[in-house]
Amino acid sequence: RAVLQCSGNGRSFFTPTIPGVAWGRGAVGNALWEGFRLRDLLESCGPLDGNAHVHFLGADGPPLPKTPAWVRSIPLDRAMADDVLLATRMNGDELPALHGGPVRLVVPGWAGNHWMKWVRAIVVAKEEAPGFYQRAGYRLPKSPVPPGAVVPPEDTVPVTWMNVKSLIARPAGGDRLRPGPVELRGVAWTGRGRIARVEVELDGQWRDAELFGPDEVGSWRSWKLAWTATSGRHVARSRATDTLGET
Repeated sequence: RAVLQCSGNGRSFFTPTIPGVAWGRGAVGNALWEGFRLRDLLESCGPLDGNAHVHFLGADGPPLPKTPAWVRSIPLDRAMADDVLLATRMNGDELPALHGGPVRLVVPGWAGNHWMKWVRAIVVAKEEAPGFYQRAGYRLPKSPVPPGAVVPPEDTVPVTWMNVKSLIARPAGGDRLRPGPVELRGVAWTGRGRIARVEVELDGQWRDAELFGPDEVGSWRSWKLAWTATSGRHVARSRATDTLGET
């Protein structure tokens, strides 16, 4: 089980605005992935000595003539981990074409830009993959910089592990409810650890939610909270804490 989240999830909330798909909160999902270890395939192809990265090419071409090709790579040490898969099945069924079938890369805990769909070529190399989306896009400064600063690509590192995050799934923002018992539900996930706690703030007061469902590294955790709603307008927020202490 693993969370697939676009690294641009929530991009529409940034100020100033930034280019790319204007995702709100919904560019994320959780599924059961099955397939075979990438490590087993790589080891079967011969010695890997002297290499540090694994490049992936998918079958989809650029949507526009001026759009760069989508080529990504991951470090060899991450590629050799037990949980990195070339998936052929999703939630017990054959992997649908819409989700990258017949085979896609699954990198639990890492942002979705690494999860190459429709894999058609894999190359082991000494350097990172070439191209805009590896050398310039989906990267972070190595150290904090002032807002709006121009950072040379050599002073950046790729986006990799996801940060801890939570969502209120229902009620949805703006819903109109009847006064009385209401159950809030949502999900929370993180990168390296597991979700240890979810708190929900209602009208300025924080309280602990109940966690339920699978408690596994890489998977999201479901939560719920019982609340008695009164007439009026209410604001709810959630926050999660993982087993590494990140909030």
